[in-house]
Amino acid sequence: MLSIRIGHQRILDHLILGAAQTCEKDMHLEHASLVPVVSETWDSLCDALLERKIHGAFLPIPMAMDLFDAGIDICLLMFVHRSGRLFLQSRTPTTLASLKNTSILLSSEYSVDNMVLHRFFASANFHFDKFQDPDAPEFVRQPDVIQEIVPDSIMLQMMSLDEKQDIAGCVMCQPFASRCMDQGMAKMLCATDDLWQDHPCCGFVLYKDVLEEHPLAVEEILSVFCESAWQLHRLQTNEYEPKIALAAAEFLHQDIQNIHEFLSSSKINFRPDKLVPEQKALDIILTYMSREMKILPEHTNMDGFIIPEPLNNALKKLPGYMEGSETG
Repeated sequence: MLSIRIGHQRILDHLILGAAQTCEKDMHLEHASLVPVVSETWDSLCDALLERKIHGAFLPIPMAMDLFDAGIDICLLMFVHRSGRLFLQSRTPTTLASLKNTSILLSSEYSVDNMVLHRFFASANFHFDKFQDPDAPEFVRQPDVIQEIVPDSIMLQMMSLDEKQDIAGCVMCQPFASRCMDQGMAKMLCATDDLWQDHPCCGFVLYKDVLEEHPLAVEEILSVFCESAWQLHRLQTNEYEPKIALAAAEFLHQDIQNIHEFLSSSKINFRPDKLVPEQKALDIILTYMSREMKILPEHTNMDGFIIPEPLNNALKKLPGYMEGSETG
């Protein structure tokens, strides 16, 4: 039996992994076991993947695309959620212009969060980018709103110390977002789903040689993830097993009541059929983040990155899946 080590963060986005261990106990796997490996930052998670301390990881899609383009032999097997992040504002601007020369905090430059905010500000002809050297050539446009990249836990510290109110807001995942609002440091402006409906965010990537050498083990793990996603989808509709709610609460170190609030306010979507990786969504991300944002190379290689067949096979075996996918 292969113990598949999967890196993740302890956030709502990765709740499939949190609930999966409960599902795994009921499914009696023959070829694989699931070993979650938690990281506090995206950098440490990527380091663990690059050093092959883990077999795979739950990563932001643009980050995974960049690693693949750099020659890391990974593949994208599934989206692990749709939508789910919150755009918080730390003050109440009277006009959009009052946001000029302020900062927005993000957990990663290589994230869909960054992309949707860039599109949001671009619609108002605002440039959202990292701070540029003031002595840069005139053709280098200075950002109207500055992006700062910091881990979610550090965002809380920065906002609590922002006496000059230089920070206009942040994009956060749960449970950090609720902690920020509960402490009076910010209030919710919108969910990222309001800026790009049903967008992909994080995906499950795995080294290709693991898939090639252990296809049955990988398909078993994907079956566990499908069941976990299905149970979380039911949790959002209040037709759920109490043990799933308990597993979610334990994973996020929260009360069960908070889990229901997180699932509702973030507009996160765990419906299993929505988790099949699709080229169209990746093309949208690549086109925008290369041409408009200049973050990803315009000719980023995506050949062989998506491998949807194992997940599709797992979905066909999911009890109640067809009924659930029809009713949504």
